[in-house]
Formats: sequence, C-alpha cells, structure tokens
Amino acid sequence: MRLILISILSFIVLFGQARIGDWNSFTSPLNIHEIVEYEDNLVCATDGGLLIFDTTSQSFENLNNINGLSGSKLKCLAIGKYDELWLGGGEPNGFVQIYDVDSHKSIKEFDYDMTEIIDFAVSDSIVYAAYRDNNDFGLIEFSFLNGEFIHKDLYPNWPRGEKIYNIEIFNNYVYVATEIGLYKGNLGDDPNNWESPFTELENSVSSLFLIHDQLYCYTDNTLYLIDLMTQELSTVILLAGYQIKDFVVLSDGTIAGIDDRNIYYFNENNIEQIAVPKNSVNSIYLSNDDSVIFATNTGLALLNSNLTLEYLIPNAPLTNNFQAITILEDGRIVSGSNVGIAIKETEGWRNIVEAKENIIIQPDKDFNYFIADSIPVDFGASISKLVQGPDGLLYCAIEGTYPYPRRNGGGIIIIDVDNPTNFTLIDTTYLDYFADEYLIIKDIEFDRDGNLWVADAFATTKHEPLHVKTIDGNWNSFNAEDASGAIGLTPSAVAIDAWKRVWVGSFQDGERNIGFPDGGLAMLHYSGNPAQPDEFQWHKININSTNSNKTIWSLGITLENRLYMLTPIGLTYFDLQFSNDDPIKYESPRYYFPNISFGQESEVRLDSDGNAWTVSGSDGIHVLLSNSTFWPDNNENIIVESINTDNYPLLSNNVTDIVFDDISGMAYISTNRGINSFRIPFAIPKKNYSELKIFPSPFHIPSDKPLIIDNLKDNSSLKVMTITGEVLRNLDSKDLGINGYQIQWDGKDENGKLVGSGVYLLAVYAADGAHQFGKVVVIRH
Repeated sequence: MRLILISILSFIVLFGQARIGDWNSFTSPLNIHEIVEYEDNLVCATDGGLLIFDTTSQSFENLNNINGLSGSKLKCLAIGKYDELWLGGGEPNGFVQIYDVDSHKSIKEFDYDMTEIIDFAVSDSIVYAAYRDNNDFGLIEFSFLNGEFIHKDLYPNWPRGEKIYNIEIFNNYVYVATEIGLYKGNLGDDPNNWESPFTELENSVSSLFLIHDQLYCYTDNTLYLIDLMTQELSTVILLAGYQIKDFVVLSDGTIAGIDDRNIYYFNENNIEQIAVPKNSVNSIYLSNDDSVIFATNTGLALLNSNLTLEYLIPNAPLTNNFQAITILEDGRIVSGSNVGIAIKETEGWRNIVEAKENIIIQPDKDFNYFIADSIPVDFGASISKLVQGPDGLLYCAIEGTYPYPRRNGGGIIIIDVDNPTNFTLIDTTYLDYFADEYLIIKDIEFDRDGNLWVADAFATTKHEPLHVKTIDGNWNSFNAEDASGAIGLTPSAVAIDAWKRVWVGSFQDGERNIGFPDGGLAMLHYSGNPAQPDEFQWHKININSTNSNKTIWSLGITLENRLYMLTPIGLTYFDLQFSNDDPIKYESPRYYFPNISFGQESEVRLDSDGNAWTVSGSDGIHVLLSNSTFWPDNNENIIVESINTDNYPLLSNNVTDIVFDDISGMAYISTNRGINSFRIPFAIPKKNYSELKIFPSPFHIPSDKPLIIDNLKDNSSLKVMTITGEVLRNLDSKDLGINGYQIQWDGKDENGKLVGSGVYLLAVYAADGAHQFGKVVVIRH
C-alpha cells in the first residue's frame, strides 16, 4: 500500500507540461452519493464531480477535474472546521482531497491507491477518513500542524478488516459504526485501542446520526440513542421488517429513513412509506432549516408536505459511461450509451432515452435543468458506433438486443435527433443474428455513394456477416458460403477505400466459425448496384504471418488509401493500390504500440491529416502520425507515446471512442467517466485570418491562463507591439507546439518581464505573406 502526497504546486507543474490546448470535461452529476451544506449552497459528491446547488438562485454548477478535482467520481465529502471541503474518491480511485469550494482550487491531495473513501469525521485538529481497499477496510488519520492538515497515520484492516459504515466526532471522542458494532475512542489514540462500550451495539451498526450531543445508531431493526454527555443508551423505536441504510432525526422527533427504493417517516404513532420505484435513493440529508433532502441517482429530491417528491435535476448528459461519439454536420456532439443518446446543444445537454411503451416528448425544454425525450426503443447492451447518414439522420449500431416483442430492439436504430418521434428499428428482417434472435452489430460505415455497410457479428443463423443498404433504401446481404473461404461469421469492422472496395476485419471465435475462416481480413469488390451487383468477388488477405492471432478489432482507411488495422498485438497498416488481384502496395513491417492491451472495445479513428488514433479500455489514447512517428512529444523532444490520466486531464484511461471536428481542430473523447474535448494541431488548413479570435480581452496579468490568439493559418507567427510599433515579443510558428491553430501569450516581453497596463498591437503573419492585426487591452495588477 503506498502513499503519494501531491500538492497543488505539483498539480500545476504536471498540467503545465500538457501542451495540448483547451481541455474541457463534460460529466454527468446525476448520481449523487452525499450532500453537505455550505453557506447558501448544497454541495454534492457525485459520479460526475462536485454538484453545487445555489438555493437562492435555484441554479446548478458542476465541477470536475478541469476545476482541480483529483478525480471526477466522488463518494463522500465533509465541511471542515476552517470551511475547507474534504473530498473522498469513489471506486476505483479512493483519493482524499482538501478543496477550496469558493476559489474552485485544490488545497492538498493524498492518493493512497485505495478502492474508495467511505466517510469522513472532522474536528478542528484531527480528521479521520474511512476507506475500503478491495475487501479490506481501515482508517486514515490526518492532523492539523503549522496551519495545514498532514497525513499522520494509516490503520489497515481495522477493526479486523470488517466493514466500516460511518464515523462521527464529538468533543474528544470518535465513534465508528462497523459491521461488528460501534467503536469509541479518544481522538489521536491508536484505533486498535478503541473499544465497543455498549453490548446492545455489538452487531452491525449500519448508520449514525449526530445532532448536538445526541448520537443515534441503527442496528438490528432498532434505533438507539446515546446521550454523549452521560453515555446513557436508550431505545428510540423498534423498526421490525425495515432495513434502513441511512436516516436523520427532525427537530420534532420524526425519523426520516431510506432503503434503496423507499423513503420512510417514523414517529411514535405512524409510519409513512413513499416508494421511489424508478430511482435509487443513496443517502439522506437534514438541512439547517430542518428540510429533508434526498440524494438519488437522478439528482436531488425534496419531500413536499403532501408526501410527494420534487426532483431538482441539473442539465447534464444522462450518463458518464458512453461507448460511442460523433459530430453532426452542424457541429453538435452526440454520444451514445446503453441508456440512450445525449446531444450537446449550444444551450446545454438534451437526451433521448428509452421508454417501455409510450413516446414522451418534453414540451418546454429548460436548459437550466435535465432534459430527456423518451421513445420505445432498446439501446441494447451498448452502442458500438454512431454515424450521421447522408439523409441527416443518426444511425446507431447496437450490440446486444432483441427485436419486438421480446424487446423494442434493432441491430441498427435510425433517429432524427431533432424529432425523436421519427425513428426506425432495423431488425432480423434484414440482419443476421445470434441464437434466439440476439442482435450484435459491431460496425457500420457509409461509402462515398451514401450506401450503408454493416458488419454483423455472430452471423450464425443465416451466415450473412455483411449487409448493405443502398441510398435508395434497398438491402442486400452477402453470405459467407459464397465467399470462397474469405470471410467468417464474426466481423468486427468494415471500411471502404477510394475504389469502392469493402474491407472487413473479423475476430477469432473458433466455436462460432466452424467451417468458416476464424478471424482475419477480407476484401469485397463488386460492380454495379451493391443491392443487386452485376458481379462480386471476395479476397482473403493474409495478415499476421508471424503470429497465430488473426483477430482484427477495428479498421480505418485514410484519403490516401492507407488501411489501418487495430489488433490485439498492436496497430499496423497496408498501403493500398488499384488492383483487385494485388491490392496491397506496401505492408508495414511492424506493429505499433505492442505493449498496449487492445481488446474488443478498442478502436482506431483517423483525423483529417490521416493520423491514426487508437483508444483502449485501460491505456488511454495512442497516436501514430501519417509519417509513422508518435505524437504528442514535449518541449524536450522526449517521446510521449500516449495521452492518459497521468499526463493530461483525461477523465479516464478507459477510452471508448474519439471523433474530430476538422473545421475547429477539436477532438472529442468518450470514456467511462464522461466526455473530454481538447484542441489538436490537425484540422483543415485555414485559408486566411478572417475568423481570427483574441481572448480574453481585457487581459489581466499576472494570470495562470494565457492570452489566446485562435483560428490561425498554418505556420503562423506573432509579434506583440506597443501602440507606437515597438516589438516586445516574438512568437514564431514553432511556438504553436501542439496547441492547435493558436498561439498563446503569457503577458511577458522577450526578457521574461510582465508588460505594463495599456493597449497592445498583435501582428499575426504567415509564411505566405498573409497577415492580420488585432488589439488587446492589458491590465496589470
């Protein structure tokens, strides 16, 4: 077990080296684990970072790793005695962080390599954190010394490794609710010396609630009260038949409790039960004004006087765990998951989710809050790919669904994202399927004529692994029995080259491919209409001649007809030529990134410059440039062969997809922790400076954020000048680094000194003579 202490200084240094520009993170804070109150705000630990609800303005704010959080998945939090916020990371990254919620900055970070942090107990001089490390539990102790909290000690496998639920501190004592009873000890003492003072509380104590000098404990269907001044124990209420996981006690003595799907109100005379069938209730909080607030998996919930729930749900994507992402022609981002799709509009997020029967369209879309339209479709186990068709509709490739009536599923779902009532399910009428009509579509791709090609994995019923839907709506299926041993029944990827040849990559599955090729690469060429071709012929392409693994997970073909293949042993490529009998002009002699674990979720995606971006489920992003060198590198020319959570603000190393906006030079990444965007230096070259942007203006210095001159032509340079024409700073084209089509200025002259307040001229010019002038107001503090 290791301890890594990271100060805010090291955080700044770390990400100061991350020269990719304009990072942003989009997370879903809908699943709330715990709530605390800070001034007029409810501050929530969520699966998407910190969610802050301003009770005065009734507005939400979501903070994630871009705002200095050590991780976006939070399990618990607490307000310290000095108004600092203690944050506990959720599974699988159990970090501890001290955070300034006012300035949105980290104060201190501790990474113990734990599975998750469970709870905090806070005093003015000592803070305890309960943690889980796989199946073991323990405590971490922090002490206040010389104006800051420092790590003091760690107590693994305490008590005896049994489960810990809650911790509370009162005066000089700490109380810990565990699976084997309630423990009490002196602050600062070794927890191994703490004892269980009450025989009635020697079984599992699952929840504590401290109010003033009264500690309520729930165990064995009974609620007990400890008077902490006298240490007297009394029974409050017997709750036979109820399994309460959290509770609070109101000022009138009413007890509000929860289990996963129900809310209960107990008093001496009555029990009220409110079912929450569609939502999981995670915890309960009693505010300073005696209001009861529930943390659910779909936001905050308040109980009205008529015992109905009012939900406060922030505008957000419906999940963090997206499997596919694409960009529409109008620039909107669309992400897909097994629970639906999320569309990033200019105003915020809009979602399309599954309904069992009826279509429900939200009439008034307030982008201050959660928006979701419901349609009766099954989005399957996952969405393997999203593509916008030539008809403007969104095509979703679905893995793991059944057709009606078992489910409202199709291997392909076609949706008008602006009119969700317009949707079509492509099912077994056209597609092949696994046993019992189970549909698994791994890949879809449009060719230059607008025909849709479909890789139908586990085509074990009709032996039709490849389908095509022409632009006029006609379907054709290609049978493996007609392929002369070129293709099996488990295709995972499809791509089309400039000569309209269809390339299909397959994965190995000996049990499903009996009598057919097991994995490998095949090429189909045809003439005429693909729905009724005049003729067609399959070709088996030899790969991995020195390796027995014939699996191909993903394919991509550049405009220059380089075919990239992502396999379990790395990335390789063929350069293609116009010859159906000999289509391979050049074969790469090596596999790139051989030490990366590329599995069935891995993909290769191509940007407009023909660079190959590989994503994996555990190792982030690896980029091979079109000249077969790695990217990115840093200022010292040391090769950095990956983009991951260690060197960039990537939300997770479990990356599922990536897509590129070739106009703006932005890349969008889907992960199991949300969506990232960042600027890359690969886009369609700018023809002039007509869309030059300079921000912020005025530029306040000193600042940890530079001035940005954006939308530059290739090989642009910058001169910073006084209003009289004196040149203060030259930034050549090499200073663009990998920040994309922009130059950054830190407000300093050639000698490294900050310039004074005033108006400055910015002269931007390119090697071809094109130039543009701009102005910026600098305010030095």
